[in-house]
Amino acid sequence: MIRNFAPDLVIIDSLRSFNSKMENDSGAAVEQIRRLREISAQCGTCFLLIHHTRKNHTARRVTARASSSLEDSDVMDWLLGTAGSRAIINQTDVRLAFSKRGHNSAELLLRGTLSHRRRGWTVPLCRKRAGSYPESNCGFGYARVISEAALLGNPEQEECFTRLPEDFTTKEARLLYGKSKESSNVWLHKMMRLGLVERTGHGQYHRVVSPPNPAALQ
Repeated sequence: MIRNFAPDLVIIDSLRSFNSKMENDSGAAVEQIRRLREISAQCGTCFLLIHHTRKNHTARRVTARASSSLEDSDVMDWLLGTAGSRAIINQTDVRLAFSKRGHNSAELLLRGTLSHRRRGWTVPLCRKRAGSYPESNCGFGYARVISEAALLGNPEQEECFTRLPEDFTTKEARLLYGKSKESSNVWLHKMMRLGLVERTGHGQYHRVVSPPNPAALQ
C-alpha cells in the first residue's frame, strides 16, 4: 500500500499491535526499524510510531537526576521509561514525549529530541486545552503556550530571572541565584527546557525571553 500510494506520513497506532515482538526483543525492534527506514528512503514516507511508557513510569528514577516529571527530567531519561526494549528509543530518529504537566492539569507538555544521526536538539513545547470545538469529533483542542518566566512556577526563580543580563555565564547565574552549585544547575537547565534561556558556548548563556515586569511579581 505504501509503495502504491506513496503517502507523506504513515501513523502506526499502536506499535504493540503492529509488531508486538518489537516491545521485548531488541533484535526485532532494530530489524523492523531498519525495514521502515528502507521503505522511507524508497517512498519518501515518514513513519510515526505511537507507543506508551511503563505503567509504573511515574515511580521510576533512571538516574540520580531523573524525575518522574517530563517537565523536570532530562527528556532522554524520561523517554527511557518507554515500555519494552530501549532500541525503540535508541534506534529511532526523532522522539516526541507527551505528558500532562500535572496530575490534575489540562495542560499537555510536548518535548522532543533527535538522534545523533541528525543533530543534537531538544525543545519544550507546552500546550494547553484551548476550549471546545463542537464541529470536531474530538470536542476540544490545544493551543501552544508561549515561553514565559511564569512557567518556572517558582516566585524566587522568576524574580532571579528578571535580574539576569541578556548574556551571562554559569558563574554569574550561580552568584545571582545565591544557592548551591547543584541547585543553580537545576535552575539553569529548567530555564533551557522551558525555552527561556539557550546555551551559546561552554558556560555561556543567552536569555531568549525578555523578563516580566518586576512589579507584576509583587
